[in-house]
Amino acid sequence: MKKIVFTIFCVTILVFLLSACGPDEETKEVIDLIDSIGIVSLDSEILIYEAEEALAALTDEQRENVSNSEILLDARVELSKLQHRDFVIKNSISAGFFVTFGLKENGRVAITDFNDFYGLMGADSWTDIIALSAGWTHIVGLTKNNRVMAAGDNEDGQLDVNDWTDIIAIAAGTHHTVGLRNNGRVVAVGNNVSSQLDVHDWTDIIAISAGFRHTVGLRPDGTVVAAGRNSENQSNVRNWTDIIAIAAGGEFSVGLKSDGTVVAVGSNEYNQCNVGGWTDIIAISAGSAHTVGLKSDGTVVAVGRNEDDQLSVGNWTNIISISAGVDFTVGLRGDGTVVAVGTNKYGQLEVGAWTNIGAPVE
Repeated sequence: MKKIVFTIFCVTILVFLLSACGPDEETKEVIDLIDSIGIVSLDSEILIYEAEEALAALTDEQRENVSNSEILLDARVELSKLQHRDFVIKNSISAGFFVTFGLKENGRVAITDFNDFYGLMGADSWTDIIALSAGWTHIVGLTKNNRVMAAGDNEDGQLDVNDWTDIIAIAAGTHHTVGLRNNGRVVAVGNNVSSQLDVHDWTDIIAISAGFRHTVGLRPDGTVVAAGRNSENQSNVRNWTDIIAIAAGGEFSVGLKSDGTVVAVGSNEYNQCNVGGWTDIIAISAGSAHTVGLKSDGTVVAVGRNEDDQLSVGNWTNIISISAGVDFTVGLRGDGTVVAVGTNKYGQLEVGAWTNIGAPVE
């Protein structure tokens, strides 16, 4: 009995001495990993995730020796703020058919003047909006409580979104509306003549885009799915890989790859799919027959139909978000102002007086 008691005593002393010596090698690796995070940016997501996974794999005793765990918690909070801000910026301007929409810093909507036959001006009364997406004759807005607002033409039921909940992203096509739920599932309403609404069996979707009678979805592994019209092979996206962003246009689809290059399929009548030489692209947008890309230096490139000078973006600088509409292009600058080129038949380019759009950066 005395031997047993003595053995337990020795083990206890040994454990105490080991813990007093500081963290073991495994714990030190986690501490070093957390320290390597440094200043948090959007590029920190993978590193933060790896640190969280490594910390979770430690025992309770080991975690007690991770002296900088609070830094990891703060890093996750900061990353979430940056991601939300980035989401708002990317969805702060939207070019439709007749109208340009802008999301103000206060969650209200700016709208270019238009003889409002379709009721698009109804968006003027919206509040607490964090994202916008314009179709040809309708507009949808995502609220901060994950509900969806809609205004404009409802001939095909594209505005019937009142019962949608837990939505984290929206996309307006020509005459249909798509919503992404927080569980990775997708809902859709509106015109379904080409089966563009057949998205209810999609799972693990992280981004959506809606074009002319087709819908595109992005999965976490960088692959893409599509539903709807495929007359021009615009839905032939299943062989795409390493995609981080998608854009559905008139009769074509565009994908941004993780290396900053771009792919496109579908109609190339106006060379809107000639994006193979693009590099350093961080965002894409597809219009009715033209494609626009935002480069990492804040400049913009464009290809496709140019009858109304909608490709005249070569002198744009300090751009942080882009949107391609029907024969016009809109860009959001870092100071919250907006630029636009292309057709101005309905006053859709009259954005020169807009300020405080999105989340301006210096």
